[in-house]
Amino acid sequence: MLESLPHTDLKVEVQGVSMVVPLEETETRSMFLSNIDQAVNIYCGGIAFFSANPSFPPDLIAKKLEFGFRRLLTDHYDFLAGRLKWDPKQGRLEIDCNNLAGAGFLTASSRLSLEEIGDLDCPNPAFEQLAPQNWNQFWPGDQPLFIVQVTSFKCGGVSLAAVYNHITLDAVGCMIFLDHLASVLANSSDLPFPPVNNRYLLDARTPPRVTQKHVELIDIGRIAYASTPSIFISTTDNLLRKNLLLTAEDIKHLKRQAMVSPCMNENKPGSGVSTSFNVVAAHTWRCEFRKAVNGSIPGKHTSSVK
Repeated sequence: MLESLPHTDLKVEVQGVSMVVPLEETETRSMFLSNIDQAVNIYCGGIAFFSANPSFPPDLIAKKLEFGFRRLLTDHYDFLAGRLKWDPKQGRLEIDCNNLAGAGFLTASSRLSLEEIGDLDCPNPAFEQLAPQNWNQFWPGDQPLFIVQVTSFKCGGVSLAAVYNHITLDAVGCMIFLDHLASVLANSSDLPFPPVNNRYLLDARTPPRVTQKHVELIDIGRIAYASTPSIFISTTDNLLRKNLLLTAEDIKHLKRQAMVSPCMNENKPGSGVSTSFNVVAAHTWRCEFRKAVNGSIPGKHTSSVK
């Protein structure tokens, strides 16, 4: 059985809803979107929690975040205040960078404290109440590409949620945006690493030219999936929710192991690079596969691979 969650209702009440626009008028333009950009036209997001700080009450935090947000919309992220539109001549989506449209900004409050909510690291469906899911109730007929919600809690802590269309940013891009927002709030005059938002760099060549071998497109023939035993854990009704914390040092250790692997010594472009995602995914796969093929390990346990 899944572990019960301490709260399914976070008792959140929306206090303010607005469309924020750049601090200064920006150029009205159309922003090109590559095929890669357009491939994932969905909304995603994330939430960060902050404990109470007497020097920064929630009202002050919301005001500072709104100002910093508007400044970034002016300098480097004007497209986040735009809207998707269809270019009939090119037959593709693009972003209408119209500074009058704006990005979404919500403030809310919860009658619970962060301690009462419980584990903030464990995925909790109730956290959706801290991020706008149905903004049509706030802006009928309009669809902002980027929305920020600041929620204050009874204890004085706050949460910052960002909901965005994946066309505008991916997870890394959103993380960089939040880093830039922090820089602006720290009164930094210049961003430490200005973003490069020229999507023409990802434009497909016309006509298409295949200049290297793509191993991901190799035909490996038919696989009899029906006769292949699953390596995954049992069924969903027999699962427990657990978080396994990997520290920065753990991930560095996995990367060092990957570097000495025979697979990394082959003469391939980029074969000497292992991302954090790759090494964690590979380690998880090896643990689960080892459990599946080693009959001495009980089926309900996952072994680690040394």
